[in-house]
Amino acid sequence: MAAKKPLTPEERQAKLEEDIRLFLKHGGKIQKIPLGASGENPWRQDRKSVRPCSQAKVAPHIAPGFTV
Repeated sequence: MAAKKPLTPEERQAKLEEDIRLFLKHGGKIQKIPLGASGENPWRQDRKSVRPCSQAKVAPHIAPGFTV
């Protein structure tokens, strides 16, 4: 399959405006999010000072013959 031609800034803006128009037409709502708001849970000291969003679970067996 051939690669798509990248959109110009004007085409990208027109596409965005059309997507927003259709979203609103079908009952979508846009809410203003206050500056500085975050979807991440606030820092909790009672969890050993570790943010749950920054933890990564690593499989103990990463390759044959290698363990963590």
